[in-house]
Amino acid sequence: MPEERHSPGVPPPSGVPGLRRTVTGVSLALLALLVPAVWAVFGAAAAQGLLGGGLASVFGFHMICLGAQKVERLSGGGIKWLPSLWVLLRLSAYLLALAKGYSLDTAQARGLFGAAAGLLLAHLVTAAVGVSGLDMRTGSRSHDGRNR
Repeated sequence: MPEERHSPGVPPPSGVPGLRRTVTGVSLALLALLVPAVWAVFGAAAAQGLLGGGLASVFGFHMICLGAQKVERLSGGGIKWLPSLWVLLRLSAYLLALAKGYSLDTAQARGLFGAAAGLLLAHLVTAAVGVSGLDMRTGSRSHDGRNR
């Protein structure tokens, strides 16, 4: 693959927005397919836990992407506190999803296991997209009009 050249002083376009859109779309589509299947096999608590965990996972992935984009743009003192805020928001969403999943079925913990599986969803999709390069469409134009 030929290497793109950029003007001096102009940073290369960020690949984060394309990755964020691709992973979000694939994760939500996968979640829409998995929730009814889990409901049929494991019951309502597991499906609700999977849905809550999956949505928290997508939200957490957005926090990671937003933090990465901010760090790309910022320099100096703003970088020190910003990643901590994104981590706090992401982990809070994960904790809420796990707590709600546990409260759905305290006897067999199916909701908790569903929420834990849902939390892994966006991370697994991110790995699959990264390996496959699905977000790096050749010949398409990025949000700033440059060829990718």
